[in-house]
This record gives sequence, structure tokens and C-alpha cells, in this order.
Amino acid sequence: MKKKKLWLRILAAVLAFGLLWIVASMTLSFTGDPISAAMSQRAAKDYIQQSNLRTMGFELSRASYNFKFGEYLVHAVSPHNPDLHFDIICRNGKVDYDTYQYDVLENGNVISRFQEEYMALLQIQMEQAGLGRLNLSVSVDEPQDSAVWVPGMTFDQDLPVEKTIHLYPDLEAMTLEAAAEYLQRVGAFFKEKGHDFARIDLYDTDEEKHTVMLTDIPVERIAKPDFLDYLKQQQRETGKRDEMEQSADQEGTPAIPTKQEDSQPFPSVYID
Repeated sequence: MKKKKLWLRILAAVLAFGLLWIVASMTLSFTGDPISAAMSQRAAKDYIQQSNLRTMGFELSRASYNFKFGEYLVHAVSPHNPDLHFDIICRNGKVDYDTYQYDVLENGNVISRFQEEYMALLQIQMEQAGLGRLNLSVSVDEPQDSAVWVPGMTFDQDLPVEKTIHLYPDLEAMTLEAAAEYLQRVGAFFKEKGHDFARIDLYDTDEEKHTVMLTDIPVERIAKPDFLDYLKQQQRETGKRDEMEQSADQEGTPAIPTKQEDSQPFPSVYID
């Protein structure tokens, strides 16, 4: 009897340790381990000190674990310039690569900040103008190596770059008429506030999965009296291009062009 109880206790202890090991392994697979994190932190620090970056005063975050890719990320940021920051990615205690080229040298941070600050401004202004508390985003077509991008530059909505605004409103109805009326109100708002966008996208869907999707609509067309007729024409043209594309796919012929002769994308209108 005593031997049986002893073996049961041993078995219970083995099962308990096994369960703890499984839990610990699962936790580390999501959070990483302290030793690897410390090694990555040290590697990132040495990486900065042993390069020309050491003179720029970068401060390093604590290493965080990305369980999806099995790597550690250390964020380097300058306290003197909002656009001088990048990521250092480490594996096995060594620096694998960094994002300095894209984020800093190719002005990725400047462009992202410009887009985010413009988005925040528009969300407030459009809600104040009675256009709804909508989701939106701003994208720019200016090349990354353009002289207009300067790290640390002050936000300026009049910066001479071509911009597109993407709107996700809550339309009163999933119809082309409702979309046209809403965009006309948006166009009047742009004119009043001095916002200069080249193109506008609009997307909305309801609980019944009805969808309105307009892409690459020239903002200059919105104020014209035939705007609704223009959208209806683009809806027909969109249908024709879709039919041609399906036919090209079936026959294996070259794909139809996606841009007009002036290199601008074709406006598209879908109502479903």
C-alpha cells in the first residue's frame, strides 16, 4: 500500500512538472525569454555604437519579442527629431537587419507622419462640419526622394504634393445618389477649408452587405452640375472594364490597361 501511494505521488509530481513545462514553453513562445531579450538588447546597443549612428543620440527601447517571426525588436529613436526613428531586428542574439534605410533615409517616417497628422486634422474638421464621425485616411503620390520631405518638418496641409483621401462614411442609403450627395458636401468642405486633394475614394457597406465603392474619383469633378451623371457613366465604364478583364483572363490575352493615357488611374464605381 505504501509503495502504491509513493508511486502515485511520483506520478503526480511528474505530471505537475510536465504541465508546468508545457505552460512555460507556451508562454515563452509568445513572450520570448529574458536571456535572448538581453542578448538582443546588447546587440542593438553595440550596433549603434559601432556605426555612424552613434553620433545621432539614438535612445533604445527594451527588446520586445515578435512571436510570429521569432525575432526581437528594438526601437531606436532620437529625442530631438520626430522623424529620426527606426527598428533594429535581432535573431539569436545578433542584429539581423534594420529599417533605417526606408524609415529615415527614404523619408518613410516623414511621409507617414504627414499622412497621420492630416488624417487627424480632417477627422476633427469634418465632424465639426456635420459630415459625420467617419474613418478616413490620406495617401500621397509624391516620390520618397522628393525635396519636399525634410525630417522634422512642420505639418503643412498646403504642401505641394498630390494627395488622395479615402473615406469610410455612414451613408444614408447604399445608392449612387446618396454617395454623390455626400461627396458634394465633402467637396464644398474642401473648398471652404482650402484642402487640395487630387482624387477621392469612398467605401461603405451595410448590415445586408450592400456596398458602395468609388475609387480614384477626381475631386475637381465633384463641384460640376453633372456629377451624378458622371458617376453613372463611370459605373458603366467600370462594368465594361470588368467584362473585358474577365474575357482576357479566359482567353489568356494581355491584361487591359489600369491607367489612362495621362497615367492617371481609371475612376471606378461599384454598387452592389
